[in-house]
Amino acid sequence: MIQHNPIEVDEAYVPKVGMWFESVEDAGLFYKEYAKRVGFSTKIRNSNRCKNTKEIKNQLITCTREGRWTSEVPSLEKMNPIRGANCPARIYVHIDKKGRLWCFG
Repeated sequence: MIQHNPIEVDEAYVPKVGMWFESVEDAGLFYKEYAKRVGFSTKIRNSNRCKNTKEIKNQLITCTREGRWTSEVPSLEKMNPIRGANCPARIYVHIDKKGRLWCFG
């Protein structure tokens, strides 16, 4: 059985619901840096855009190992048999109602 030792991260670098950012890129970079510190990588799972302006209005950022996939190739034949590990790490980023600041929600 694999044992995971908890990684200590300064509270200033831990994402929290209600944190505000100047742009969606800043929010994504903050979460990406946090993920790197604790040992996982991220991907943008989906983004929703405003119909008129086509600007991003919210975004879901998840761990690259979210979900679980099945394969027809036996795991003994694979070089990396564990691809999806049901990782629950994710954060939702959305813009405030006035369209100025981005928030983790």
